[in-house]
Amino acid sequence: MSWWLSVEDEEEGRCRVRLDVDDFAWAATALGLIGADFTVVAPPELSTTLRTLATRFAAASRTVPSSAGQHDVDDATALPTPTGTP
Repeated sequence: MSWWLSVEDEEEGRCRVRLDVDDFAWAATALGLIGADFTVVAPPELSTTLRTLATRFAAASRTVPSSAGQHDVDDATALPTPTGTP
């Protein structure tokens, strides 16, 4: 059976998480939801995706809806597609 995630123990209470995913936005979201600080070692596209999402979330937190139930989207920044994905 193939898993999309593996966790390896490292020194000083740290661990290395490896993800096998086709969508960096999904990986960034999953990492953000674990509730722990983390550092991206590779690939650089995941770091780019995290920065894009951070900018989007920061902008969203400053946005005040113009009226109840309506949400304005000013700029839908495209996220990078993983290499080899059509």
